[in-house]
Amino acid sequence: QDAAQQQNPRLRRLDAVVQQRRQEVLREQAAADPDITVGAFTSREADSRAVGLTVGVEVPLWNRNQGGIAGARAQLDRDQAERAQQTQALAAEVQAAWYEYDGTSRRAKSFAESLSPSAHEALELALHSYEAGETGLLDVLDARRTAQAVERERLESVKAAQLARIRLDRSIGRSSVARP
Repeated sequence: QDAAQQQNPRLRRLDAVVQQRRQEVLREQAAADPDITVGAFTSREADSRAVGLTVGVEVPLWNRNQGGIAGARAQLDRDQAERAQQTQALAAEVQAAWYEYDGTSRRAKSFAESLSPSAHEALELALHSYEAGETGLLDVLDARRTAQAVERERLESVKAAQLARIRLDRSIGRSSVARP
């Protein structure tokens, strides 16, 4: 889940938005501080030359930019709440995707390791028994149908596991496509 929080594009976008909102709060707070201006000038008249320095201080006595600060903080709080909500939703999504992938991959492994080989072995035994004259053609056809059904289920379980893996990778924020 930590990887999902670091790699998920939705959360990364919200992180950038929250950082931007923090900067806006700082900018609004700075607008309430006194503004100091410094300047220099020179002037020349017919018989004299003057050089001077100006200093100005704007002190916001009545306008402390409280509205701007409050608005920026409200936006920050809203975006932080959305980030927290998205984090919780992502955690639930990752957990559900993981459980789905775990279950489907176990099922695919079970088919590949035990059920599919057993069905093929039963088919081979039915064929040998038929060739030896011990069983009829219906037994061979039944064993073949069972082996094909097990193989179809095995392939479906592999497909389900791959789709679950894609959903898990997507929820984490990774690409499932192998790159050459």
